[in-house]
Amino acid sequence: MGGKTHVLYNTWYHMLKRCEDPEYGGYHRYGGRGIEVCERWHTFRLFAEDIEGSLGPKPEGHSLDRIDNNGNYAPDNVRWSTASDQAKNRRDIEWGVRRLGGGGQEPLNPEGGTSKAIAFRLPAELREALEAEAERTGRSLSDIVRERLASSLEDEDGEPPPEA
Repeated sequence: MGGKTHVLYNTWYHMLKRCEDPEYGGYHRYGGRGIEVCERWHTFRLFAEDIEGSLGPKPEGHSLDRIDNNGNYAPDNVRWSTASDQAKNRRDIEWGVRRLGGGGQEPLNPEGGTSKAIAFRLPAELREALEAEAERTGRSLSDIVRERLASSLEDEDGEPPPEA
């Protein structure tokens, strides 16, 4: 099956390292969160057979992506995706807050036209609800997201947070 020279070998190797080696740089985002590799895929030959059999050959400019970002690496939870598709499947954007490395958070700026980009990084069901609201009210998606972001940054008294 080609082993280390196979086009999927590096994908397999780094998938295992991210999920199983606490010394590996990205471990905290994978294995440290409980993401695992299915038992079958601990054998490279079986991993390559499954990927090539279900997804086909690796397309140029694509990499292996988990469909459910909180799910394990398993045959029913992977697909080929571009980097921009994978960016939409990240978990680091929450409503009005961007998680920072090391567990910190910072508020997102509701100004400056970034609201639409943020909307497309939201979970699909939330994005669809916002799009339905935009269609129902005749308002733009950006305006609705910007309004929600601004309100999420207000404190319990309805006042915006103090300037940093």
